[in-house]
Amino acid sequence: MHKGIVAYIVIVIIILSIWYISTGFKTSLVTTTSTIKPTHPGASTTISATTTTNSSFVYYPCNNFSIYNATINATVSGKCYWPGGVLGLWVAAGNPGREHVIIKGPSNELFVNQSSTESCLTFYQNFSAPAGVYNVTLITGDSHGNCGYAIAKLNSTTVPPPTVYNFVFNGNFHTGHYTGWNVTGKGFGTAPLNITYANSNAKCYLGQPWSNYNGTFFATTYTCGTSVSPGNLTSSPFYADSPFLNFKIISPADNGLYVEILYNGTPKIIAHYNTFNTSLGANASSTFRNATIPLTTVIGKPVEIRVVADELAMQRFIAVGDFVLSQTPSPASIQPLNITFS
Repeated sequence: MHKGIVAYIVIVIIILSIWYISTGFKTSLVTTTSTIKPTHPGASTTISATTTTNSSFVYYPCNNFSIYNATINATVSGKCYWPGGVLGLWVAAGNPGREHVIIKGPSNELFVNQSSTESCLTFYQNFSAPAGVYNVTLITGDSHGNCGYAIAKLNSTTVPPPTVYNFVFNGNFHTGHYTGWNVTGKGFGTAPLNITYANSNAKCYLGQPWSNYNGTFFATTYTCGTSVSPGNLTSSPFYADSPFLNFKIISPADNGLYVEILYNGTPKIIAHYNTFNTSLGANASSTFRNATIPLTTVIGKPVEIRVVADELAMQRFIAVGDFVLSQTPSPASIQPLNITFS
């Protein structure tokens, strides 16, 4: 009997040991689920105090959500959660030269499918986005740009924040639109003039076809033979981190036609030109001249270009474009008729 009790005790101890190893003496099994953050290749995010969990994934909030990549011909994607409302999209093509952003919503519906060559971070659009998880895809170009990373950025701000560029944004109007420029009045029309189109239509130039221009589009108050109207054209702000602003211009001597450099909305430099000088030849009224404005009095400050056209006469117009910051003046620049600094 003594041996039987010992055997019984041994069996009980073995059973208890197995129970402890498998359950820790707990009477029920508790299943734990780990939360896995999604991988965002090259993603930069700002995480708010609360995140939203769907199944085993926690999604970053769409407010201030960014993905970026400086690699050419690459595709990166990320997901974010939005409780519903208006989202703003900012984009940058960066060094890859072109960006393509695709945004799909909770039911895989397409909300954004756009592309551009805008080098630095630029507001693109606001869009109404219902609550749910959004997939943001950024596709980069083939390396012909500047300004660093290609970027896709979402934010809940419905009005884009002011951006100060380190170059003249859309300085040669290559978009075919006045993107980044503020147009007041009717003088400069609703879009820049396409030089190829204008030169194929005799009503769209004065005397001879336009010449000596580097780009495809330029701003002008000469609107294909119709009467010109007054108006102003103001650039996005940019840092005057180079000593010269080079550009192309056609303008007669006229108190109502000139180019200004603004700081805090106030004219600091005003330059008048006279490219209609008869010594320049019969085509002076349609030949762009190189021009330079020295920026030494506003160096390092955020400034704007304002092209002023307060003239109404048919042959009293101004045409400008190819604005670019430079360390040296433009070759063979025409001297301003007069220039004032304040």
